[in-house]
Amino acid sequence: MDSRLKINGKLPRSRIVTASGCRATTLETILNYSKNIRDIGIFTTKSIGPEPNPGNPPPIYCADFSEESIARRNAVGLANPGIEEFEEELAWLRKESPDLNGALLLGSAYGSDLDEMLKVCRHMAPYVDAIEINFSCPHAKGYGLDTGRDSDAMARIVNSVQRATGNDIFTKLSPNLSDADLAETAKACIDAGARGITVINTIGPGESYLPGTDIPVLFNRKGGLSGQGVTERGVDCTKIVREAIGPDPLIIGMGGVFTGRDAQEFMQAGADYIGIGTVMEGMESGWLADYICELDSDIDCGSDDAKRLLTSGAELSYTPVKISGIERCSDDLRVFRFEEGMRADPCQYLFLAVPGDDRHPTMEAPFSIPVNDPLTLAIRKYPKNKEHHFTSRLWEHEEGDTLFVRGPYGVPFNYPKEDMLYLVGGGTGTAALASIAKEYVHFVSFIGARTWDELLFTGCLSANLVFAATEDGSGSGHKGQVTDMFDDLLTGYLTGPCTDNGVVVTCGPTPMMQKVVEIANRKGFSDDRIYVIMEPHMKCGVGICGSCSDAEGNISCTDGHIITADRFKRYAVQGKLKRNACGGWER
Repeated sequence: MDSRLKINGKLPRSRIVTASGCRATTLETILNYSKNIRDIGIFTTKSIGPEPNPGNPPPIYCADFSEESIARRNAVGLANPGIEEFEEELAWLRKESPDLNGALLLGSAYGSDLDEMLKVCRHMAPYVDAIEINFSCPHAKGYGLDTGRDSDAMARIVNSVQRATGNDIFTKLSPNLSDADLAETAKACIDAGARGITVINTIGPGESYLPGTDIPVLFNRKGGLSGQGVTERGVDCTKIVREAIGPDPLIIGMGGVFTGRDAQEFMQAGADYIGIGTVMEGMESGWLADYICELDSDIDCGSDDAKRLLTSGAELSYTPVKISGIERCSDDLRVFRFEEGMRADPCQYLFLAVPGDDRHPTMEAPFSIPVNDPLTLAIRKYPKNKEHHFTSRLWEHEEGDTLFVRGPYGVPFNYPKEDMLYLVGGGTGTAALASIAKEYVHFVSFIGARTWDELLFTGCLSANLVFAATEDGSGSGHKGQVTDMFDDLLTGYLTGPCTDNGVVVTCGPTPMMQKVVEIANRKGFSDDRIYVIMEPHMKCGVGICGSCSDAEGNISCTDGHIITADRFKRYAVQGKLKRNACGGWER
């Protein structure tokens, strides 16, 4: 690789760059991929701001069906844990892998003014190989593109950050600028001391709609356009920038790169490095590694072989469903039944979307699919002070109303059908176990709830023995915790081959699952015969936003949300069982 391509005095191991906010958005995933997807040369962090920011609630990502090719809209809203927490995470990353296994780290930063930008970049600088200033996010008011239209102001920020940190600086520019303004701002940034330019971010923002309606899909109404529909503009912008800044500064070209031919067009237009984003949607991480290996080869050899590993994109279409019945189990727990069905395998889930209001037209959240025909979902309402939560809207709906679903998603539960399953569930976690019961023959169920009326899906589990526990002792079951009942009764079933061929499967509140694992270990189950169904923080559900990344950097929605007990215990010790909306860990 040409020495001109050095960043911070280092040559990356390939020309492939992950775009900010796409897939490798947590440092755990960046560490994982630096080891296991070695054809990624540069990892770009998600954009980090001065304070924690939960971003927009779902939907944050959707298809744009007005385009014939794979086109997506997103409005993540710059979700991030804030620079102070992120600095701690960066220190952890560099302790785990000082050289990131030969990859480079590009830290993306945003701020509403020079002071905020300096704060973020000063904290970030010791841990990253270069800084990318986000002047281009099209849907975050007061940030991104709102700060990326004034070339003089941008130049002052670039110069100040470069002098304050000593790092190589890249500026990410918007395709929404006119060609003349794009050329002017790119040259101004380079003249102010930037090492290079990143183009492009998403185009827009614009709207996509729920089927048969004029209701925008995204919570934010509008989102930036990405995917194959922006490739031409990305190539054009790369050419404009190269002509404006001359031959020496670096360019990271991105925007709709899917194939080797796409990458070659960007490089012919003047790109030195190739960024990828939307193409990673829906890919399991092993498949992604194979794809990136082929793309890297295409870039080096001028071939076009990566396209054989492309998928048709994740299923993002919404289907209207009509409420046929509502079972009001308690004030905050309801079971919704719909006229329609949905094909799904055990432990898969869907996103249920509810029309909102003019400001936030659609809200959605993921749910296990306990019964797929007719489609049946168990939903607990969030506390009243939970702003913008879709359950507040959902509780306003009655029988006959139409909602929308997309899916199914997730890696199904798959275990030999002849083995015995010991299913242990609490609260709405029972829904995932009910989806297993409909496909398996040999199982015993232990389920718990606050009251008898809140015990869920006993009919689905009743083909075999069901033991129920309630905290208040109502009904005919055990009074107390389901874990105590499980501990008391399990020994009676551990005879003959059951201990050799049986497995424990649990889903519910984290403290309950921790207790189940402890009991199962004590009863003689090895960690590889205990399965924990995690409920990670999901936003997109298709492996692009990275918000469901686990403690080892696996993307739960594409790599699997069901883990063995050894992993569960390891994550618990690390305090990394579930992320919050900002992307940090719930404590």
